[in-house]
Amino acid sequence: MEKSSQINNNKIYDLDPRSKLLWALLMAAAALITTDLWLMIMQLAVVILVGSAGGIEWSKLWKMTKIMLILLIQLTIIQGLFHQTGDLLFEWNLIKLYSGGIYLGLLVSIRLFIWMNLFMQFLTWCHPDELALMLVKFKLPYRYAILGGLAFKFLPLLEKELKTIYDSQQIRGLELSTLSQKIKGFIPVILPLLLRALRRTHQVALSMELKGFGYASKRTFLKELKFNSKDIVFSTTSFVLFFLVIFINTLN
Repeated sequence: MEKSSQINNNKIYDLDPRSKLLWALLMAAAALITTDLWLMIMQLAVVILVGSAGGIEWSKLWKMTKIMLILLIQLTIIQGLFHQTGDLLFEWNLIKLYSGGIYLGLLVSIRLFIWMNLFMQFLTWCHPDELALMLVKFKLPYRYAILGGLAFKFLPLLEKELKTIYDSQQIRGLELSTLSQKIKGFIPVILPLLLRALRRTHQVALSMELKGFGYASKRTFLKELKFNSKDIVFSTTSFVLFFLVIFINTLN
């Protein structure tokens, strides 16, 4: 993905991708284990603070965050209605809202929100080329490892093409202002995008074949991944936070 100069000059961005992956996996596992709501909120705060320190521009992610928050609020209400444990908070005819369900809904919602943030952090901090090199380090054949990097490289291109198609269809008279109009205009928008994606895929495959991609069973790389002292500190901090969450959760 395209990075701003703020992120490119950030110390976390320069870390080994394996240490970034370790951070994301440990924090995701800590969120999965946690059963205390306040501890989960503290984890979310830590994840957001680390993301801010890593140069994440939350304003650019607000649209996706807003959609996620709406879904999580709905999930919380559904849990409150159907998970009938704890005190009765609200009752109207057959509709009953319980405190146990709300608690469980908030716990699950914050957990999902943490996972979403960790996923976005990893995608933002990890360059597609680094992702491919990391997969090679994990003993995945480089033919398949390169596919992960290419997929992430195409995401911003597809986003730009989608916006271009969206604007073009509106210029041609296709109304896409309301939700019902967007549903009706889904096919005229998504079909050209799929055709463009297939054409671009064919062009990339042809270029790689002409350049002899996969001719040699082993290959060298311009950049090598190496753990340094900063990676050790970051990974150690991730482990400390993980075990601290387990310890506090055990006490609760």
